[in-house]
Amino acid sequence: MLGPETCINEAGFRQTFPGKTLAIISDCVHFTLPNGRIATENHILLSQIKVLARHFSHTLICCPFVDYDDHKIYTEYPGAFEFYPTPNVGGQSISDKMKILRTIPVWLKTFKKINYKSDFIYLRFPNNLNIPGFFYFNNKHKPLFATYTGTWEKYRGEPRTYRLQKYLLKHFFKGPVFAYIKKENAKDHLHTTFSPSYSLEKWYEEIEPVELKMKSLLEGGKKPFVFISVGAFNAMKNQQFILDTFKTLNEKKIDYQLYLVGDGPLKKQYEQFLIKNHLTDRIIITGKLKADELRILYRKADFLIQASLVEGYGKVPVEGYFHGVVPFLYHTAMSEEILGAGKYGFEFENLNPVSFAQYLLSKIEDQADIVNKLKAGRQYAKSLTLDQWSLEMIEVIKQYHDNKR
Repeated sequence: MLGPETCINEAGFRQTFPGKTLAIISDCVHFTLPNGRIATENHILLSQIKVLARHFSHTLICCPFVDYDDHKIYTEYPGAFEFYPTPNVGGQSISDKMKILRTIPVWLKTFKKINYKSDFIYLRFPNNLNIPGFFYFNNKHKPLFATYTGTWEKYRGEPRTYRLQKYLLKHFFKGPVFAYIKKENAKDHLHTTFSPSYSLEKWYEEIEPVELKMKSLLEGGKKPFVFISVGAFNAMKNQQFILDTFKTLNEKKIDYQLYLVGDGPLKKQYEQFLIKNHLTDRIIITGKLKADELRILYRKADFLIQASLVEGYGKVPVEGYFHGVVPFLYHTAMSEEILGAGKYGFEFENLNPVSFAQYLLSKIEDQADIVNKLKAGRQYAKSLTLDQWSLEMIEVIKQYHDNKR
């Protein structure tokens, strides 16, 4: 256990649950820095935890820990959290599964400590840690709530353990569940939610940069256009389709700049593709970026391209909306809702790179329409802040458990 400290809330913020302790069970990997502080590479999760923790007097976090190395792009936690480390296990092989089984007693022992010290339990799904977590905490007669941050709709190739977790949450969980579902599907204890990255303060900070971007677009002086795509480099995120599309644009002598932000198992393959096709001056693979570095790129970008084959909640396009970036999204379960049925951006279903390149060109030339979508997306993003997310969640939790008394 890593040094408990008193939770310090922001000046002037009134706690919803004064004197109460929140415990968060998550599979998000953390590590200890050489200076003794705790950090994670999941910048967005840390931002969400910080704003949620303001509503409580103290917050505990149960999560896997790994060793620190110099290659990590991390964000530090403030000192006002208490951590309960667990082993980092997972994988698909038989030996991986055996490690998970051997770790269950460690998890249960940690859950017992957390249960003793906490008043509210927050389980973040899907992950291996919270399968035993579900059965342990669901019968402890404490206020519970959960988020499912993956794709709620069934999809091809979905792990069986994910389907199991959704089934348990939908039918047996004794608390509100927040998931990326359409509003018409939210009923009983299931609630729609979103995944915020920015505060309302950050939205206001972007007013001037966005106004300059709109002025440039309307005056026809914003060329070459700058595109961005953000996500892990794997087959499901489908960046190869984006590369093939922009190779086609290059063959058509279209001037552009594309930034691919992320890292993953296909990074080397993508780098080799750029070298082979002489695209290294047009397409930049940035690797992982710190939050401030990513904001700089969003400010430069005009359009976002996401071709993910499966997607839960599209937090990347919402990040783009904050910065006046208009998205092109492949059709997934939530894409129509995130795009406001075309009000904020463009949806496509054709995964032929040549056809999509032509579609892309036809849309980006109508700069008046682009500016209208940019404005609408900005207003939509204003309702999807960290502040709003935590307030909506806390209100549901309070009402749900007050009614159960």
